Amino acid sequence: METDPDLETRRTGDMGVLAGALRLLAAAPVPTDGIPRTFEASEDALGVLTIDHIEDFLEASLLRYPFAGLVKNGVPVPVAEYTTTKRVAASGQSLYVDPKAVLRHFHAGATLALRGLEQWHVPARELVRGLSAAVGAEVRATAFLTPPGSQGLAVHRDEYHVFAVQTYGRKRWLLHGVPDDDRWRGGRIAGDATPAVDEVVEVRAGHVMFMECGTAHEAMTESEPSLHIGIGVHPPRVTDAVKSLVGQVLRSVGPDFLSLDRTAAEQQIRVAVSRVVLELAACDAGKAAAALFDEATALARAPRPSFRLDRA
Repeated sequence: METDPDLETRRTGDMGVLAGALRLLAAAPVPTDGIPRTFEASEDALGVLTIDHIEDFLEASLLRYPFAGLVKNGVPVPVAEYTTTKRVAASGQSLYVDPKAVLRHFHAGATLALRGLEQWHVPARELVRGLSAAVGAEVRATAFLTPPGSQGLAVHRDEYHVFAVQTYGRKRWLLHGVPDDDRWRGGRIAGDATPAVDEVVEVRAGHVMFMECGTAHEAMTESEPSLHIGIGVHPPRVTDAVKSLVGQVLRSVGPDFLSLDRTAAEQQIRVAVSRVVLELAACDAGKAAAALFDEATALARAPRPSFRLDRA
């Protein structure tokens, strides 16, 4: 099938921008003619999350669902099976992770997913800040701790580019290819619609694997457990930009109520649509794109909180 030229333009542009992440993720300079499938990870990337961190999170923290979740062979473990209620300020608060239950499910083959790391784990937040500033897009981080001989997620596509930082053990990835156009959505792929495997990648501790958005993939462990951090670089959507512009135009169209008289209502709609079309045709696409990217990189630009007192 012939590849959409617009897709090629987008992919070429993305790869050029994403190369900016390598100075934070790679241990040494990598070739400038593209992003390698795998490369050696930087010490900063490897230090973001370790097995010791996870043991501390489970032992004595306020970790709750959905920041922590369990999944086995593509099926989420019922939340009630690994969460509990804690007494806080004389009231019961639910959905706290139960360490013993998590370990029981882990040893039975479930993968522990730690979501939104950049929101509550400082080392992840600092790395994500730097990456977001480097690529000018929203970046998020999720960690996956998988027991030996297991698979967490079924074959799926992600709507973002992924740098998988392997911090412990090793993982075997089956890559099923990238769509021939951008008319797809992320999520699980039904068995009969799964593309053939076109690449098998073994990633061991200390290395990073890169996948561009849309790559259908699955991953599994063999004889040892695995811990990796999925760093997602989220591209804005064309539809987000258009919706934002349409919303701005609609707010300037006038009253938001249609007449109860259908003939009058039809005329109102015709006038409104004509104004929207004219104003959209005259819109500043540059400003619209800048607004989307500014919103996406808010974390990178947000001031760090400080409780230090100025005693001078």
